[in-house]
Amino acid sequence: MIVFQPISYKDYLKYLEIDFKSISTSLISRGDFSLYFDDDVVIDTIKNKYINSDKYGFMGFAIQYCLDDEYLNHLRISHGYKKNEYGIKKQLLVPISDVDNINSSLLCSIEIFDFYYDEEKFEYCKALSNLELRRLLIVHYYNEWDPDGLLECGAPRDEYIGEIKEICDSININTTTEQLAGKIKEVNDRAWSNRYLKDKTNILDLARKIDSFLTN
Repeated sequence: MIVFQPISYKDYLKYLEIDFKSISTSLISRGDFSLYFDDDVVIDTIKNKYINSDKYGFMGFAIQYCLDDEYLNHLRISHGYKKNEYGIKKQLLVPISDVDNINSSLLCSIEIFDFYYDEEKFEYCKALSNLELRRLLIVHYYNEWDPDGLLECGAPRDEYIGEIKEICDSININTTTEQLAGKIKEVNDRAWSNRYLKDKTNILDLARKIDSFLTN
């Protein structure tokens, strides 16, 4: 099952050290590592807690994990919920003692499924490489674009993760903005047969917005 967690820029850097292959022991051992079963609650938490927060920096990330049901049922029951209970709106704290258990229950790689940043403090992002930041902005603006209107209709927030990953994996820092726009169009034409139910923006304008940091 997919569960979620909001993390700060500071925590994101810890994930980069381990290439998102496991959950950082340091994150769990500090005693406030929580998982969410509802992605909308995660996004509200990110916006309220991490954006414009001097303590956590100016970026907030929504992370998703695919964990096996056995561990998630253990987590539910330890918090007073029923086995296989869904619709849980409250975050569930992962005990410090569960460091090994949660990582052994991880079924696939950890993914960023949404990303937010404070444009007014954008200049502070220099700790990230330009390529890493470019990829994060693709996540941010692609989901904001919502080309087939799926998120607007209530689809899961990771609905476009396949398209986003293909775009991110196919570019490097030398890819021009025009080439980026071409790749976005190519991926979308293949995914949606050139059918945009929610064509909110010109694709080249979208690519320019993603790459706006390159001129900073």
